[in-house]
Order: sequence, then structure tokens, then C-alpha cells
Amino acid sequence: DPQHATQIVLAYVRLLKNRTSLEPTNPDYLNPSSVPNKIKPIKKLLDMSDIGLAWKRIYSTYPEEDNTHRGRGYTRDEIRILLQDSDSTATQFFILGSCSGGMRMGAWEAMKWSSVFPIYQQNNDYVIEPTDDNATIVCAAMIVYPGTAEEYVALISKEAWNKLQEYKRERTAITGMPPQDSEPLLLKKHYNEPITSCTIRNRMIKLVRQSGIRSKLKDGKKRYDVPMTHGFRRFWDKVMMEQSRKSDKLSVLVKKESLFGHSGIVNTDKNYYWTYVLYLVSDYLVAMPELTIDDT
Repeated sequence: DPQHATQIVLAYVRLLKNRTSLEPTNPDYLNPSSVPNKIKPIKKLLDMSDIGLAWKRIYSTYPEEDNTHRGRGYTRDEIRILLQDSDSTATQFFILGSCSGGMRMGAWEAMKWSSVFPIYQQNNDYVIEPTDDNATIVCAAMIVYPGTAEEYVALISKEAWNKLQEYKRERTAITGMPPQDSEPLLLKKHYNEPITSCTIRNRMIKLVRQSGIRSKLKDGKKRYDVPMTHGFRRFWDKVMMEQSRKSDKLSVLVKKESLFGHSGIVNTDKNYYWTYVLYLVSDYLVAMPELTIDDT
């Protein structure tokens, strides 16, 4: 009975909505942005069973998301403290790669050694395979979500690339041979298994607690000012947005969105504005000093 089912779902939404009106200190408090996530599995089940409900009517009863905390990204000083307190070269590379490349945490799960390669400056050009012995590494590129429809190329700082080489030397010393291109880039500690988002999150939880930089928001708030891992992506976005404003060029903003893994600032950018990774390097290098954590 679709009508009866609609009434049940509406009653459930009202129950959830009542929880969103509670004080944030209440253990039953529910953030308004979480309400749709409670309904999605119900809709999925009914859709797969060819049962339709009055979903527009149900969606119209959702609470307003006017109390969602936006937070901020890490500061350079906070990232520097995390690096100093970390005793894992792999974790240090994850931090430097994330804050200089802006990747989402889930992107690291599918990363292989072949996904990362250096970018060289040869005379006045940027190349991937230099022919001149005097060519120098200026940054590095990472293929994010390789082999999927979401695949894109991000750039990371020379600082992050150097840390990856340090990690590679450590790993080679342990295994007795350098990692192959087909092997996972980051591994679980003490296990020859690819790293997972859960592993990264647990490492960061432990690290930020040890460092003492993670303080709660105002009394009564459940969330922290800086998201545990997404704070690195927000740091990158802030730096690149400031660079886009300084340049006062629309093309720089479009390139920034491309490096961020977005299709562009308008829907047609992905179709009509595709720039090869080497053409993104010059604008990235202008912002790279601000994405570099070591002041030296």
C-alpha cells in the first residue's frame, strides 16, 4: 500500500525532524544534514522493488540545513606540528600529498606506484620524460581514481615528492627490493596490504590527539573546527582560491577546479576545456610555495 507506506515514512521524518530541534548537547540530537541519509536506504529498497512513493512530498518535510557547521581547513602551522609529531614516513607523505594535492581521502586506497610520477623543467618547458641531464624536478603528478570514470590528474609539491622518495628508500630497505609499479603506494603498518580510508582515519585520530592541536568548538558542539582528514583538502582549496583571486584570470580558476577533481566552474568546462597536465604546472608552481609546509 504506497499511501500507507508514505504515511509511515512521513512519520519517521517527523521523528527525525524533532531530534534536529534538540539542543546539540542532547545525546539524541541529530544534525539536519543527516536526515536525508536516513531515508536513502528506504528509498533504495523500494526503488529496487518497483514500489513508488510520493517522494517530493516526503522531501518537502525535511528540516532546513541552517545549523550545519562549515568548519575550516588546517593552517600551515598546524600541519607543521602534525609532521613533527608523526614518526611514520608514510603518514608524513600522506599529509604532504593531501595538503599540496587536495585529494579526497578515498583516493589513496587505489593509488599505486605507477600513479605518481615527477614533472621536470627542461629549459623553458615542462616535461614528464626529460632528454636533458640538466632537467630538474619541479613538482609531481598523481593519477587519482585510476581506471574509473572519476579519474583525473592532481599535482603535488616537490616537498611531497621528496618525502615519497624517502618512504621508498625505507620500504626498499625492509623488503630488499624497490616497489613495483603495480604495487599499492601505501600499505597498512606491519601488513602487506593496501591502506584503507579507515586506516588513514585511525592514524590521523591518533596523531591529532598526540599533537594537541585539535580543540573542540564552542561548548555544546559535537563537531570539531577542522575535519580530521578533509581539513587538508580545505587547506589546498583556500590557497588555490587565493591564488585565483590574485591572478584575476578565469582560466586560472578553471584550472584550479580541474586539479581539484571537479568538472569546472560551469557544466560545459569538462566538455570544452580539457587542459593537459603539463599546461597546469605553471599556475600550480606559482601557488606551490604556499602549499609547501617546510619554510626552508
